[in-house]
Amino acid sequence: MESSSPSESNDDYAEFGFADEPEKGACAVGILLCSMSYEKIDRATKVKLQQISKANNERAAIMKNSEIIAEATEKTKRVATLRQTLQQKIKKTETSNGKKKASSKKQQPMPSEDDGEKLCMQRFKKAKLGYGVDDIKLSDFPPLEKLKGIVGRCSKPFEKVLTYSDLNSNMARLALVKGHTQEAILPLLNEEEITALSTGMDINVTTFDGEGKEYNMVFKDWKQKKFYVLTKGWIPFLDQHYLIACEDWMTIWAFRHKHTGKLCFAVVSRRFPVQNYYNAK
Repeated sequence: MESSSPSESNDDYAEFGFADEPEKGACAVGILLCSMSYEKIDRATKVKLQQISKANNERAAIMKNSEIIAEATEKTKRVATLRQTLQQKIKKTETSNGKKKASSKKQQPMPSEDDGEKLCMQRFKKAKLGYGVDDIKLSDFPPLEKLKGIVGRCSKPFEKVLTYSDLNSNMARLALVKGHTQEAILPLLNEEEITALSTGMDINVTTFDGEGKEYNMVFKDWKQKKFYVLTKGWIPFLDQHYLIACEDWMTIWAFRHKHTGKLCFAVVSRRFPVQNYYNAK
């Protein structure tokens, strides 16, 4: 039997406990080397399996995202189709309404210049003399600090709705309620003023707004329109106040100036929108 080489000496197997039995030591080393090889193969397999699992997850995510994108694209197409259908319906409706409006315009006569007065008075009841449109009693005298001490004989106040024609700069006048004017204002006139009024002449008056500012105006009878008006200085009055037809109500007093005897008016506005009017009824 051949002697062992130095690399196969008993000392090489001493750490495995086989110093006296070299054959067994060699077997133990072989088994150990096989175990280490299997462990390496097992680790490589695990890594490969992890890579495959990761790739599968990524592939599943991509497929899911593709499904989501496809669904969103389909929804977008449906919304675009609905929008297009709706726009076509709106266009047809507008065209139909335009034709109806055009036909109704042809059938209806053009309104006269004072139809604003009629339209507003149809929508609102006429306020009673001495009362507002909401049936609240008005002050017997203009409630203005600057007029204290100068108001002599004073008419009962009345309210009138501001009409579209009142705001018409071409007409340039405030139309007064005829019945209330005859009952409350005409009794304040002297003989000279009554004659002027009956012959269509102007009566120069001073009109005060809600802040006591003065405006030189003319009070006259528009016989062709069959109502009384304040004119001349009415446009400067409008320029100082932001008034709205059928929403602003003008409270009107006529009085004699206590010191000069001149005929004067106080015109104070208050806003009373449509919905408030109907709530007050």
